[in-house]
Amino acid sequence: MDLVAFCLLLREGEAILQRENIQPVFEKYFTAEEQLAGQTQMDRHFPTKDRTSYQVLWERLIVRCEDALARSVSPSAPEAQSLAKDWLELQKPLQKAVGPELWRKTGTMYEDMQD
Repeated sequence: MDLVAFCLLLREGEAILQRENIQPVFEKYFTAEEQLAGQTQMDRHFPTKDRTSYQVLWERLIVRCEDALARSVSPSAPEAQSLAKDWLELQKPLQKAVGPELWRKTGTMYEDMQD
């Protein structure tokens, strides 16, 4: 994945995560119980009122990616590789919170979204 695609993924993720936009997709991939478990974790990590430090880290990563994109940083550059590593690291708390099965289903959902 190049840096442009990576930044687009982050921006799309922000819009997609708005509940009303993703509900029909959730219903296709997750049971009601799985949706509740996932929403509970999202609310915990990304509350609507007071921002968590986790949320701030995501926001900073998005800004850093957009800055790198504006400067045409090469995907093979150490800076781009560092952004990708930070992105993977930020996924770990959610991955741990929802468990391997729900995380796998989420990955399948995102893979199928382009279709």
